[in-house]
This record gives sequence, C-alpha cells and structure tokens, in this order.
Amino acid sequence: MRKEQKTLNITGDMPTITAINLRGTAAETTGEYLPMPRTLTDSLNPFYNNSTDWQQEIFRPSRFKDANIALSAGSEQNTYHLSADYYDESGIIKGTGFKRSSLNYNGTCHPSRRWRFSSLINLSQTDLDRGNVLIGEQAGISNDYPSFLYPSASSQYYKDFAAAYEQRKNDNRVRSMLAAPQGSFGITDYLNITSRTAANYQAGRKNGFSPAALNIDKLPSAVF
Repeated sequence: MRKEQKTLNITGDMPTITAINLRGTAAETTGEYLPMPRTLTDSLNPFYNNSTDWQQEIFRPSRFKDANIALSAGSEQNTYHLSADYYDESGIIKGTGFKRSSLNYNGTCHPSRRWRFSSLINLSQTDLDRGNVLIGEQAGISNDYPSFLYPSASSQYYKDFAAAYEQRKNDNRVRSMLAAPQGSFGITDYLNITSRTAANYQAGRKNGFSPAALNIDKLPSAVF
C-alpha cells in the first residue's frame, strides 16, 4: 500500500508571504514549522505598496523666520545702540525646532573730558525642541517598536499613531541676562584708570511629555 506524501507548494517570492501564514501552511502539510522568514517590501505587490511611508511621517520641509531691528542715536557726549532679534526654525524631523529672541543695548557716555562710561546689556531666550535622540525613535520605530509595513495612510492605525505623535513634547528653555558696565578716568592724556565688571544670569527649564501610544510600556511619561 502506497503512502501518500504531502508536499508544500508555495508560489511567489518568499519574502512577500507573511510569516504566520507560511508557518501555518507548513505545519498542516508537512507537520514541521519552517524558519521565520524576514518580511520585506515588494514593489510589485499592491498590498505592500500601501505600506506606511515612514519617510513622510518622520521628516518634513524645514522653514525658518529671521527678523532684526536696530536703532542708533548719538551726540558728542553720548551714543546709543539698541537692537532686537527673533529667529524661528522648524527642524526637518518632526518634533524638533529652535527659537531665539534677544534684546541688546550698547551705550557710551562722556560727561567730561576725563570721564568715560560705557555699558552693555543683553537679554535672550532660547527654546529648543529636541524630540528624541535617535531618528528611529522619533516615530517610535526603534528596535523595541518594530516598523509596521501593512497599514495604508487611510488606516486607523496610521491615524492614531500620527495623532499620538503630535502630542509629544520635549521643550528646553533657557533665559539669560548679561550686564557689563565700564568706567574710566583719565589722569593725564597718557594715563587713565579703568574699572570693569560683569554679571551673568542664566536659568533653564525642561518640559517633556510622551503619550502612552509611543511608549513601549504603554504608559504616559512626563518631565518637568
């Protein structure tokens, strides 16, 4: 009596077949499981052509704004210079950016031939949105969060992920103030005494929030 031999007949490119279906078919026909194949993108398969475009999800066009204004005035005894600067740049990676605003003052005063005073004042604030350190983690697709090849842009997974990603925050703010006055007295035409001093103050603050959908443990996290 001849015993029927079951064989496994799979057509098509091996990487384009999902691992779960392949292993299940192998177990039913041969009683043995095949090694898990690595799933790759197939440009000729319309199913894989609908996969998520992580390039579009992670990167974006960068835009920046830069505005400057300056005002100067003076006389024989006094001079003044006041300037303001504003800079705003969005990073090419979503969730990153940089903002800076500053105010500067520089003035001199000559109340007499021997006395001379000058001052420099700077006020600035910077806001840096760093996102995450690794580009892969920017979209939650690091090694611990595997890339998802299947959903199209209209899928609910895609929409939920994009909505959660927009809620992520990693803001770093630094405020600083610098004051540097100076005074000098001319004893003779070739000898003078000068005194300088400077004060610098700086304060930083960090705010961070990551929604549960982007964390491996599925718990929200915050840093203040």
